[in-house]
Amino acid sequence: MSPIRLLIADDHPVVRDGLRGIFEASDEFEVAGVAVNGQDAVDKAAVLEPDVILMDLRMPQLDGVSAIRKLSERGITARVLVLTTFDTDSDVVPAIEAGATGYLLKDSPPEELLRGVRAAARGEAVLSPSVATRLLGQVRAPAIEPLSQRELDVLAMIAGGASNRDAAARLFISEATVKTHVLHIFAKLGVNDRAAAVAVGYQRGLLPRPLSSDCFPSGGLPLLSPLWPPPPPPPAPPQDDRAGAEKRVLIPHQNGRPAADLAYRVYLHPWEGVIVHAMIRTLV
Repeated sequence: MSPIRLLIADDHPVVRDGLRGIFEASDEFEVAGVAVNGQDAVDKAAVLEPDVILMDLRMPQLDGVSAIRKLSERGITARVLVLTTFDTDSDVVPAIEAGATGYLLKDSPPEELLRGVRAAARGEAVLSPSVATRLLGQVRAPAIEPLSQRELDVLAMIAGGASNRDAAARLFISEATVKTHVLHIFAKLGVNDRAAAVAVGYQRGLLPRPLSSDCFPSGGLPLLSPLWPPPPPPPAPPQDDRAGAEKRVLIPHQNGRPAADLAYRVYLHPWEGVIVHAMIRTLV
């Protein structure tokens, strides 16, 4: 019986060498090649035609999930066995959906790795115990009801610090209706207070991530809801020591005479950054 041909895709040399040593110690396996990133794995799989690809998820240039999708798009029939250190839902589910035959963790014993590759070569699904537990938990968990657009608006306003009264005024609805939306949000997100609702909103991607406060010298953060009004316009540039010296530019006319006198100062403003305060005095 011919050995199972393997392609090992991992961006860490130590991991590649360790896996090569494990599989080359057995006559059942042949390491046909190694790849240092996802794109390298796709290209070498097309040439080497391995039976099984051991695919890491976090790699440069092209991650493992994207590489699995490209393998399928190019009609490469090799079985893909994900071998990684991550077993979170955000890693497991996309890899399985992309077409991975199995999912094992790098801390699995060598015997489990060998059994997993054998099973993958036969087309059987291979899952480490922790990954199987996660997938079963997802199947058994009740479906999450999505938030309506109005509830998303209210959640964004909560994240921006708005009270129920403020939200009602901005949305042109009653405060009682806002309270009803808030209760629905709590129920759908499985939380009991506004802070937890905002935290879960960020976790599920329902709210945009705020920019770092380093971007705002005044310490404020951008408001999160498009319905929330923009901040009031900044006051007139203060006439203090921060203002630069007045500079003047003469704008020439067609006949060479100055047509206008442009005087301007540059100010630093905590909201708007740099402000150019200009005044044009017409001369002609």
